Amino acid sequence: MDERLKAYIEAVPKADLHVQIECTLELDLISRIVERNGFSSHATNGHTNGVTSGGSYDRWNGHGAVVGNNFNGVRSGVEVLHCEEDFYDLLYGHLKRISIDNVHAAEIFFDPQAHLPREIPLGTVINGFHRAVLDGFRDFGVKSSLNMCFADSSTHFIARVLDEAKPFARFLSAVALECNGIATSSTVKRDVSLLFGKATQLGLKVVLYSSLESTEDLLYAIDHLKPLRILRVTSLFKQPQLVKKLAAEGITVELSNDEASNVRELLQDGINITVPSKSLYHLPSRTDCSEREIFSLVCNSFAATSLPEWDKDHYLSELKYYNVAMGYSAPPRAITVFGSRKPTPGTSDYKRAEHAGKVFGSQGFKIVCGGYSGVMEAVCKGARECSGDKISRQKLFPGSDLGGITTGIISPRVFPQSSISGNDYLSHFEVVNTLTKRIDQTIRGAEYFLAYSGSIGTMTELIMTWSVASARVEHKAVPQKIFLWRPAWESAMKTFTSDFGIYKNDVSLLTYVDSPEEALSIILKDLKERNELATL
Repeated sequence: MDERLKAYIEAVPKADLHVQIECTLELDLISRIVERNGFSSHATNGHTNGVTSGGSYDRWNGHGAVVGNNFNGVRSGVEVLHCEEDFYDLLYGHLKRISIDNVHAAEIFFDPQAHLPREIPLGTVINGFHRAVLDGFRDFGVKSSLNMCFADSSTHFIARVLDEAKPFARFLSAVALECNGIATSSTVKRDVSLLFGKATQLGLKVVLYSSLESTEDLLYAIDHLKPLRILRVTSLFKQPQLVKKLAAEGITVELSNDEASNVRELLQDGINITVPSKSLYHLPSRTDCSEREIFSLVCNSFAATSLPEWDKDHYLSELKYYNVAMGYSAPPRAITVFGSRKPTPGTSDYKRAEHAGKVFGSQGFKIVCGGYSGVMEAVCKGARECSGDKISRQKLFPGSDLGGITTGIISPRVFPQSSISGNDYLSHFEVVNTLTKRIDQTIRGAEYFLAYSGSIGTMTELIMTWSVASARVEHKAVPQKIFLWRPAWESAMKTFTSDFGIYKNDVSLLTYVDSPEEALSIILKDLKERNELATL
């Protein structure tokens, strides 16, 4: 496999649409639970068929502790799960493992049939899992949703569980249902209608199981249940009527591993398909998938989660940022400018920053900055009032307004003495609550940076940007280009890098310039090269 594609798959943010949490049970967790709960040693004898021991995990070769979807083989193994802490440990451990694979979002499914017949209260199960959902996001950055699924469960049992789930509905996102025979059986239609109604009343979305192998059943279910997604459909490429319907409705389908070889063709048919995150590692060896198909699959996965729309937008923007950082996508035509908030109109520092705004604004660059006074105000003013033929610039650089786009990242909570909407020359501003978030947003807003003279704030912004560029080099990504105004920075930075023994490779990430025009010429050349190399 191409090493660049391999690195892309390993590091790209991912979402798992179906994790059967009981199937992730490991022998070492069973042992800990048995010891903690005081079970006799024979509690697990003969009840761990399909459960593997913990150990090293090789994402490429598939070695490790996770069982997969052999649920029947491990159903008896879950008998050791009794108290809230047991369910917490099961999910928390899984979220820790998948975070290593850069899974950022996961749809977690649990089967009440595996627990309630053992007289485990539904609240015990859900509360344990919910705590793990919260702590998994806090500790590992994995945002997960909790869902119920029912494997071989009767309509009466499912209805009873849905009724019992009412006090915990706020912790749940969806319910997975099987609807075999729904198109032809009046009994199935009645039962599914009952369950669908109860789920809807709880505010739960519906996910369909892949056991619907009948095209007629699937078409009926799509029309009447409006599912969020369909899990692991088989023989999809042999069902043109279903392919057309799925493309028209925009419903995401998670393919089974056997179907993964048809990824490219199904994507070309316009279906929002995806595969389990683990399958991504094996796709290139089984198909001729490129990074373009991998990107489409992970985008579809995030879009099909039950997360709120703002979370989906966040993760999709993370994907785009990652593609730019890895060189798969061209960088945005934007530059972030750092500098002091002290300069006032008419001073040399103000005029210098205003000139920089004109230089970059006239070339269609969006200006990103901290959004307040001084250098930030001046560069925005220059971009908004830049000279030249504005109509011609609009045609040459579509997407910019007539005076250039200026974005300020402001934080009224951190800077209460400043304007709550930033300076008067912003065409757009974003509000964040912390200083670190403000710096992070200015870094993510562009691939090019220009720092003028400033104080501790400007130095912090520069060091953070520099650190990100250095980290990118370590990860074989494309580092940002950082320009420092020579009169303000060269002498101080040479002393700093020498006294602190900064590596030469890191020092080389800084470029000193005497004018914005000098920086612009380097940036335009880099933009051209990165556009030519971009494949997404």
